[in-house]
Amino acid sequence: MKCTFLFVCLLTFAAVWNFISSVDIRFRKYEFVFEGYRCIPNETAFEYENISDSYKCSKLCHVNNACLSFSYKPDSYQCIGCRVNLGIRPSSYESYPGSLYFHTKTETSCKEISENNRFVPSGQYKIRLSKSKKVQTVYCDMDTDGGGWTVFQHRFDHSLYFNRTFSEYESGFGALNGEFWLGLKTVQEMTYQVRPTLRLDVRTDDDMMFTETYQNFYLDKGPRYTLRFGEQVNDVGSEGYLKTNKNQHFSTYDVDQDSASASNCARNNGGGWWYNACTWISLNRAVRSRDGMLNIGTYGHTGKYITTSKMMFR
Repeated sequence: MKCTFLFVCLLTFAAVWNFISSVDIRFRKYEFVFEGYRCIPNETAFEYENISDSYKCSKLCHVNNACLSFSYKPDSYQCIGCRVNLGIRPSSYESYPGSLYFHTKTETSCKEISENNRFVPSGQYKIRLSKSKKVQTVYCDMDTDGGGWTVFQHRFDHSLYFNRTFSEYESGFGALNGEFWLGLKTVQEMTYQVRPTLRLDVRTDDDMMFTETYQNFYLDKGPRYTLRFGEQVNDVGSEGYLKTNKNQHFSTYDVDQDSASASNCARNNGGGWWYNACTWISLNRAVRSRDGMLNIGTYGHTGKYITTSKMMFR
């Protein structure tokens, strides 16, 4: 009798598993977000009538590969599946009074957003930090080399003052739609376990672009926030100057953690950085002028001055 019962259970499990595999159920978890909205028709995966409750609506979204979120309207029993998580793009949703909106749990990186939401543009997105569970707004570069990059430093118009205190560098400063520094605490939490790829893009005063890319990037925990990374990817035209900053602690004018015993590199250069003694490259230096052109640092021993910079990871 027990053997028969066990055999029936195994057959049932196999049948259920085959069904799950055939419809590609992905066991996504949904969370209630807000009331009164639905996705626009161009972002709609399906619309069903006479769905008795939101749980059944969620099951319909589960078994549809194109569905990432859904709206359910209790008074009319209407279920609407959406191809995007609403809030990713303001233009992706519209008012729908009386509805309840649920979406997949917030992604933890720009890479996840890029993988889960097709054709999303560069811009500001909300992610959930994996350890603290804090919801953080970040800027995602969805254009460079396939997209999915979380930008943590961007300078392009010399409008933001970068000679800041250690506390400010920990927390971050600036505006994500302009020049900014995301913050050492956030970068450390996002990279310590994942070990993503680090990328630097700089433009020099002779309008040349240089890129440095490194594997296995992360920061040690504070207060040192030591810069760690692995091998350099094959970057054409790059000397790999950031290698001189590898394994260095982060320093500012008020917290000196560099390797120079007789000076404070951050005070001399006017900006926080992973200084050695001192550095071939610093992207956070105070803005200076050379022959009437503003710059934010030098690039290696070439005599080139940096005019714009971007640091990001994926």
